[in-house]
Amino acid sequence: MDDQGNDWPDNHLRFARLCLAAAASTLVGVSVLPGAQAAVAAGNENMRISAYDIDYDLKRDGAVDVTENITVRFDDNSHHGLDRFIITAQGYNDEKHRVYPLTNVKVTSSTGAPSDVEKSADGGATRLRIGDADRTVSGVQKYTITYRLGGVVNKQPNGSTEFYINAI
Repeated sequence: MDDQGNDWPDNHLRFARLCLAAAASTLVGVSVLPGAQAAVAAGNENMRISAYDIDYDLKRDGAVDVTENITVRFDDNSHHGLDRFIITAQGYNDEKHRVYPLTNVKVTSSTGAPSDVEKSADGGATRLRIGDADRTVSGVQKYTITYRLGGVVNKQPNGSTEFYINAI
């Protein structure tokens, strides 16, 4: 039994992993289709995400370890890095509110982009500001972001187990 009173039998975790693998392969396949137009970062035509791959490692305590590999093309050198918003709180229904604690945040860049991280609250999200205020980036940059989100596996009133996460 975990600290939230949930008891996750092995068969529920296996089932959740199978469902997650199927869903993740569908999401990843859609997000990185060859020949598909790169996604324009929100409100910024000089920055495009050309690849986005997410790996989830579900834990017995209801948390998930996440690894995101993001390839970004910066068309000019007016950018200092990347902003990543991760949902860390949201309403469950009219009476309940879920909180997903974000811990163990680490960022690296295989292309040498600055990977300093500043965390800040932004409504129901945590903003990860990745980069360096004193250095700009341009061209194709690759970032690997790892973190743990707690409370994403929940026992439901009908006895089923739900894995819930806002991937993008």
